[in-house]
Amino acid sequence: MKRFWFFLLCFFALMLHAENLSKNVKLDLKVNSLKKVEFEFVNGNMDIIGTKTDRLKVTGKVSVEGKDQASVQEVLNKVKLTHSFDGDSLSISLNYDDLKDYLGNSGFFNFFCSGKKRVRLAVNLKVELPERMRVHFSGVNFDVEIKNLKSADVEDVNGDINISNLDRVKCENVNGNVVLRNIRKKVSCDIVNGNLEFSGNSLEMVSISVNSVNGNCTIKLPFKAIGNVETSSITSKSILVYKGKKIKGRNIEFQGDGNCDIEIDTINGRVYIEGF
Repeated sequence: MKRFWFFLLCFFALMLHAENLSKNVKLDLKVNSLKKVEFEFVNGNMDIIGTKTDRLKVTGKVSVEGKDQASVQEVLNKVKLTHSFDGDSLSISLNYDDLKDYLGNSGFFNFFCSGKKRVRLAVNLKVELPERMRVHFSGVNFDVEIKNLKSADVEDVNGDINISNLDRVKCENVNGNVVLRNIRKKVSCDIVNGNLEFSGNSLEMVSISVNSVNGNCTIKLPFKAIGNVETSSITSKSILVYKGKKIKGRNIEFQGDGNCDIEIDTINGRVYIEGF
């Protein structure tokens, strides 16, 4: 019986063995006339940083994992970072369409049962671009950090979003947390299964709007910025701290002295707003 279990464990170890190879990728473009950059990626993480430059630089690596070394090497040879221009916009991604015969779900069951040619791609990238630019990011199974830019529009599934030092942020996130720091003017977020944290010092904020299904929402900003506040939670109470006073309720309606309107709607989550 012991020999049976030994051979069974060896069998599963062989079945689960994965080949993993990677290669470096880079892109360096002059982008004087561009206003917007769009990114679309699956599996991985990316840092997007605004700098005082007139160039866009992408550096990092692409990893390929699969059960068959020949297929992994074949995909690694074929995969590349792509870009295309459309007016004043630039799009950056991988050549996923060229590799669709090799790509599938990245879950455990799919990897265990699929054919030898099935592989999983992942990227780890750093992007530097002019701080005046707008960014639109779409990702699946992806963590993204964005900072020091004009504005960002982020759509993510299964990943965390961290954004700091922007004028405007719009995000949609499913299964992941959102952290926003020092957003100066406007925030709009739709979140499913994740928490949101916002903190900033700007008195130029005009609106913060959050719709959440399952997750807590914490907002901290100067009390001088807080204007009209409306919160709604089906299962939990909201708390507003303003000039040392604490206001509690499932639905809060409050008028502050500032210009930033705050509207928070959640189904299952606590709401905490603090003016400091």
